[in-house]
Amino acid sequence: MIYLPEGVQDFLFEQAQLKRSIEEKLLNLYESYGYNRVQTPTFEFDENFLHLYNERTLYTFSDKEGNSLTLRPDVTTQIARIVSTKLSEYLPAKFSYSSNVFRYEDFQVGKMREFTQAGVELHWCKQRRERCGDISSIN
Repeated sequence: MIYLPEGVQDFLFEQAQLKRSIEEKLLNLYESYGYNRVQTPTFEFDENFLHLYNERTLYTFSDKEGNSLTLRPDVTTQIARIVSTKLSEYLPAKFSYSSNVFRYEDFQVGKMREFTQAGVELHWCKQRRERCGDISSIN
């Protein structure tokens, strides 16, 4: 019999449909507040995450060219990369997402190593104070 590693799970039939429905409702809500959907890569170069995460908590592997790659442990870090490398001149910018993330932590009952992170990110320059109420009103 083939088993799954600790901290991951299959979503079957109704459970998968319910999960997808919840994600879609969240993304539609975020969109109604003017947040634009983004989809980030499942893995990136590990240096994109090492400044925020302990190396022991990351799922890291090497590609055929010898690059060290890491499964995303968080989407916020990826949004910051997008803003700093592609969109800095287009601020303020509003992002929404729903993606699986991966963190290797000591296994505890109920604590998953792969889970879905859904949320919004607001990046601005001078409008910081005026935009704070925008995110809190989504709750």
